[in-house]
Formats: sequence, C-alpha cells, structure tokens
Amino acid sequence: MTIYVSHRRAEELATLRVSDAPKQTGEHCPIQLMAAVPSEECGCPEELWDLNGIIYLIHMEEDDASGEIFAFAGDWETETMVQCATIEDLRAEMFQAHADLMRRGEDQE
Repeated sequence: MTIYVSHRRAEELATLRVSDAPKQTGEHCPIQLMAAVPSEECGCPEELWDLNGIIYLIHMEEDDASGEIFAFAGDWETETMVQCATIEDLRAEMFQAHADLMRRGEDQE
C-alpha cells in the first residue's frame, strides 16, 4: 500500500486517529474527481476521474437510465455501456470496473 496524506486533510486525519497521523506526502492523489460538467453535445451529466493514473470519463444518459464508462490508459482505452438509474450508480460501476481492472493486473504479475 502506498501512503498518501493530503496537504489539505492531514489535520482532520490526525483528529480521527488514536495515534499520530503520518506526515503529509507530496505524491499524486490516487483518486481525484477532475471535472463534473454537463456534456457539451447533449447536456447529460459527465464526470472526469483520475484513478491511479487511469483517466475515466463517465457519461449518464438521463433519458434511458444507462451510462457509458470510457477508460484511457496511455495506448489502451475501452468503452463500457451499463444500465444505471443515477450518476451515483454510474460512478459506483466505474469504481467497480477499476477495482476489477486492478485485480486482473495483480493476477498477471
């Protein structure tokens, strides 16, 4: 496990722990919401995420309760269609897809 402690949240971590919190790190945030905007094409909700260096764009189709998960990792990319009722459900699907991808990567090592 790589330790990451946000500069902004180190104090809160310290108050929630029994022992002292680890020192702040200057590392890249492993999970980061980079944008939450309406699609410029259709106005549907979209979010752009960085999960461990893999960029995900999720697009919620509000009309038919479905969504798309686009993953971009350098020279590799994928698109997945999922059934979901809300942007929160779509976000959960994205996190599950990422966890599955990371698990497969560990299995191949």
